[in-house]
Order: sequence, then C-alpha cells, then structure tokens
Amino acid sequence: MKSVFPIPLVPGTEIRVVSLSTSLCVVPKQVRAVARRHLEELGFRVTFGKNALKRGMFRSASIAERLDDFN
Repeated sequence: MKSVFPIPLVPGTEIRVVSLSTSLCVVPKQVRAVARRHLEELGFRVTFGKNALKRGMFRSASIAERLDDFN
C-alpha cells in the first residue's frame, strides 16, 4: 500500500481552532493566549470558530453551531 502524506503547513497558512466536543471556554484565557502566540510566532494565522467559546447545557455550543464552525 502506498503511503499518503499531507502537504506540510507553511507560514501564512490559516489555522482555525474549533471546538467540536467541549467549549473552548474551559481552557483558561492565558493558556489559549500562549498557544495562539506560539502558532503566530511560527508564522501561522490563527482564527477561532465563532462558536468555539459558546457554552450551553452540555458544556458546548449546540450541535448546529458546532457544525457551522466545522463547515
């Protein structure tokens, strides 16, 4: 079987952070800021899904909101 390798990320590539299971709000702001800064120092553009920080009944955004971020 032939191996398949993804195209490497290069500086300038956008990395979008989405939260498909548990809201990102459970991660302390300082931790999120450090992670973002490290990625930006590597040259990546970091964005967050508009619903990544939402928190509902089950510690996450609604299914429809999570799908909206994923798609």
